[in-house]
Amino acid sequence: MAEPDRMVGDIRHALATLDTHFGIALGCPPADLRRSGWHVLVARHTMDDPTALLFGRRQLLQLVSPMPDATGAPRGGVALVTPELRLPISLFLRELRPEILFTADGLIALETLMQRSATADLFPLEVAHLRQWYTLNGAFRPYLGPWLDWIEPLDDGQEMDPAALRLLARFGAGVFVIRDQDAAIQSFAGLRSQSPHVWEITAAAESSPQEGLARAVIARATKAVLATKRLPLYSHAARESDLAQVASDLGYRCYGDTLTWSASA
Repeated sequence: MAEPDRMVGDIRHALATLDTHFGIALGCPPADLRRSGWHVLVARHTMDDPTALLFGRRQLLQLVSPMPDATGAPRGGVALVTPELRLPISLFLRELRPEILFTADGLIALETLMQRSATADLFPLEVAHLRQWYTLNGAFRPYLGPWLDWIEPLDDGQEMDPAALRLLARFGAGVFVIRDQDAAIQSFAGLRSQSPHVWEITAAAESSPQEGLARAVIARATKAVLATKRLPLYSHAARESDLAQVASDLGYRCYGDTLTWSASA
C-alpha cells in the first residue's frame, strides 16, 4: 500500500475509534455523531451518574460534534441532556445546527439559555467548551527544542512535592513535568486511560505557549501514548488559539468540539 493511502486508512481508523470512544461515553451508536444535525438523548438519573456520586456535580448538558469528514457531509453531533432541560435544549438545537452553534454568537446564545434555565453555579463557557485533537505515528512531529532535557516523568514512589502528588492522583496513566530551578512544576501533561484504545492528554503551563513549555510536555506525553499503540486525544479550551497552534505544530488533527456543563448535585 502506498504511503498516502496508508495514511488515509489510518485517519479513517482513528476517526472510527474516536467516534466509538465518544459514543460509549454518551450512550449512543457511533454513527449518531456523524448524522446531519443534532441527535438529542436524555441523560441518566442523578443517582446513577458517577460524576454526581464522585464529585458532587450533576452533568446537565454534554455536546460532542466531530468535524465533517472528507465527503463534505453536513456536520453532526449528539447532545446528552437532563430530563428537565430536554425541551428547551431540543428546541434551541433545532434552530442551530452544529456548524452554527460552534460560532461565537451560537455559543453565547447557548450559554444565555443555560444560565436562564439551570442553576447559578455553572462553569463558565471558556471552561466548558473544549477542542479535541488526535494524532498518529505517521503524522506526529516530536519536540526537539531546548526544554527536551528538562522533561521528567513523575514517580509516585519517590515524590514528596504536594503539587506532584496531586497530579499523580488526577492522572493514573502518568504525568510528565518541567520544573524550574527551585523544583517548582512549571508545566505538566497528564495521561488518563479512558478506554483500551484511547488515552487522554491534559496539559498546562505557567508560561505562554510561545515559550514552548506546553509543547514540550504534550509532545513527551504523546510519544508515551503512541508507544503503547493507543490513540492520543489532546484537549484544550477552544478559545486558546495558541494551544491549537501547538497541537497543529506537533502533527495533531482536529477531531471536533465538546461542551459540558454541570452544576451541584
